[in-house]
Amino acid sequence: MRSGNPVLSEKKFSPSMVIGERMTIEGVVNKSFAMLGLVVVSA
Repeated sequence: MRSGNPVLSEKKFSPSMVIGERMTIEGVVNKSFAMLGLVVVSA
């Protein structure tokens, strides 16, 4: 099924369009704790 939505075009999902670097384990841990902190503070 084709969509008229330009956001869902085939070009948006191609690997060549990925911009940025991979996250390190340290980065994942830091972001996880930051998000957990935000959830605890907002609850």
